[in-house]
Amino acid sequence: MGLIKRGRIWWYRFSFEGHLIQESTKTDNKKLAKIAEENRRKELVDSFIGVNSRRERLRLIKDIAGEYERDYKAKHEASGCVVYGLKHLTRLLGNKMVGQIDMRAVNNYQVARLEEGATGSTVNGEVSLLCRFLEERGDMLRGQLRRSRRMKLPANERVGKAYSVLEQDRLLAAAKEITKAPYFAFALQLALDAGMRSKEIRTLKWEQIDFVRNSLRVGKSKTRASSHRFVPLNGELLSAFLAHREWYAKMFKDLNPDWYIFPYVRHGKYDPARPLATLRPVWLKVRQAAGVKGRFHDARHTVVSQLGETGASTTTIKASVGHVSQQMLDRYSHANQHQQRSAFENMVEYRNAKREQELRAQQQFENPSHKPATVN
Repeated sequence: MGLIKRGRIWWYRFSFEGHLIQESTKTDNKKLAKIAEENRRKELVDSFIGVNSRRERLRLIKDIAGEYERDYKAKHEASGCVVYGLKHLTRLLGNKMVGQIDMRAVNNYQVARLEEGATGSTVNGEVSLLCRFLEERGDMLRGQLRRSRRMKLPANERVGKAYSVLEQDRLLAAAKEITKAPYFAFALQLALDAGMRSKEIRTLKWEQIDFVRNSLRVGKSKTRASSHRFVPLNGELLSAFLAHREWYAKMFKDLNPDWYIFPYVRHGKYDPARPLATLRPVWLKVRQAAGVKGRFHDARHTVVSQLGETGASTTTIKASVGHVSQQMLDRYSHANQHQQRSAFENMVEYRNAKREQELRAQQQFENPSHKPATVN
């Protein structure tokens, strides 16, 4: 115990409340290192003030995070973001005691996550989650961080992009060339024509499809408002659906209502009783092959944009993509089905007209000397 020299830098090592504290002093001066050790001991003692009991202050972050995750999953349908945040908090802070979580620990966590490539907004969410599950201790820590202006990191306000019609065409063409993932072109079509999220697509079952009314119902989604909403199938999407159904029937000899439309696949073997785990690896290949920049989720933004440009009302758009409360969704899901269907059909006509416009613009850019013929 005491000071230990590693290379040129001094480290302190001591026991505190039964736990080993071993950290760098970040100096090669022994006198300054000794002062750093004394200051750190004082910080730890001060940090335990306000923790109600000795048992509580000695609890490890990984134990509290585990309890919080179980409780959260039991009370909320969508828990992906919380689970993701807890995973990183446990990985970097899991072996620390509650009493060790102070501004220094949070600052070190922020730096570590940024160095790993996490965005400012992601780290802010994780720190907020930490303060939330630490309860009273977290409230005190939140106040300290705010006073020192360390609570929030600068966040990139990324606005989702809308793919042009030509970009959509290139993406779909590239998707059809991925023979090892014959399901992906249809998944992309659902994103581009129905505005569905990745998880909504991957967990879609045959029982949710109504080929008589040419519509589908989304299952559990990210928010309560997005769950169980009505989505009409326009002409292009219906054709893609029928083609996928034909491939599916050949593959599995059946269309069990409880089976997933996008079956789990591993090493070329499919299991329709389990949902596809992820679309990301195939999406990255398709995006690169198409020469298009953007996220899979931007397909959803594209649908919202195109519906708006074709004159769909705000109510229709919100009911279609789920950006409303459950009460509002219940109110408009039946009354506006006809309007929704018209809006989605109009989107196809808009896309065809836009395609011709973009092709003319592209030809003019590539061959500026070319002048369109005029009629006298």
